[in-house]
Amino acid sequence: MWHRISGYLIMLLVLISNVSALVIARRTFGGTLDIQGGIGTLVLMTTVGIGLAYYNIKKLQIDQHRAWMIRSFVYV
Repeated sequence: MWHRISGYLIMLLVLISNVSALVIARRTFGGTLDIQGGIGTLVLMTTVGIGLAYYNIKKLQIDQHRAWMIRSFVYV
């Protein structure tokens, strides 16, 4: 039960941080196009990774879930 609750909390916090990163992307480090593109790419990678991890755990594919969670946190 603890693992499930903390997983949902982590998903929520990652999504909130992704939205926050997109909001400040124009002003960080000068807000040049390459910085905005890098932040956008990382936001997309972490969101897709978390989404695939959630999908895999709902399909009871534990190994795939574990792999996508590890990938997502490497991206974070």
